[in-house]
Amino acid sequence: LAQVATISVGEGGSDFVEFVRYDEKHLDVLMGTSGESPESKLLSASVKSVWMREICNTLLSTQGTMWPTPGELLGSVQESLNRRPLAGAEVRLAHLRVDLKAGRLVRGDMGHHATLLYRSTEGLSTRLEAPNESLPHDDLPEQIGHDLQAGDVLLVVSPQVIELTNSAKEALGVMRLGELLETLS
Repeated sequence: LAQVATISVGEGGSDFVEFVRYDEKHLDVLMGTSGESPESKLLSASVKSVWMREICNTLLSTQGTMWPTPGELLGSVQESLNRRPLAGAEVRLAHLRVDLKAGRLVRGDMGHHATLLYRSTEGLSTRLEAPNESLPHDDLPEQIGHDLQAGDVLLVVSPQVIELTNSAKEALGVMRLGELLETLS
């Protein structure tokens, strides 16, 4: 029914990316960043588990005809974690739903660093983000939709990349990364 892949980034796996590919035209991506504490790492593992469970439950209950929205998935994760909070634990999430058939990207955000959308036809990159805070919190996740075009590139950015510094001790940052991406076209 779906293909799943996991990538852990950085020492101790504090950053992660989970992929669920439903078919040639539909892909979900969950990105997360947690602190280094054991509680935060446990929270990251819980987030991934709840996210996958919610996808599976929806696909099974609808016989594969319907997928939960990024906001619904993040809301389920939030609800589950709010029932069993871990003191001092924090995780920042973003969920991307890529629908190539409809040419649409929907991003649910809970404080994760930005995703860059590079539009090759214009030679410009746009920072995609929503203003929500990290988990756990009580606000519902915000969803933002974007139209996709042929040649668009999505760049999922880890905080460890954003925080890289040059010899002058200046952080790379999302804006500089976008500018760099624009020079490569």
